[in-house]
Amino acid sequence: DNEALSAERLARDLPDRDTLRARRHILATKRHERDDDPDTNLVVDIDMAILGAPWDDYLAYARGVAREYLPVYGAEAYAAGRAALFLTPTLARSHIFLTPEFAALDARARHNLAAERDLWQGGTFGSI
Repeated sequence: DNEALSAERLARDLPDRDTLRARRHILATKRHERDDDPDTNLVVDIDMAILGAPWDDYLAYARGVAREYLPVYGAEAYAAGRAALFLTPTLARSHIFLTPEFAALDARARHNLAAERDLWQGGTFGSI
């Protein structure tokens, strides 16, 4: 719910400003789906850019996410959830990135996501 909390905080902390569009951008990073607003798509791609980073940078990101959630769910549940709720559905998309500016990162993102999924499913993520 961090996206919703950020959007609420934006509205609360800047009550005299028109924050509707910024809130829309923030909330879009939760679902990572194409929007009719090109700027929203760009914000989503910026949020997802780490997926197309070099492997070592991506792995550091994935480890950070795991450190955040492993204490909450435990290794087995987290591994299953990460694969089923994020890695596999993201790989199933025809395009991971929504804008031409980020399209070149698609192949590397697919490699990173598949490699992470394989590590979790093989039980070896924690050993690398």
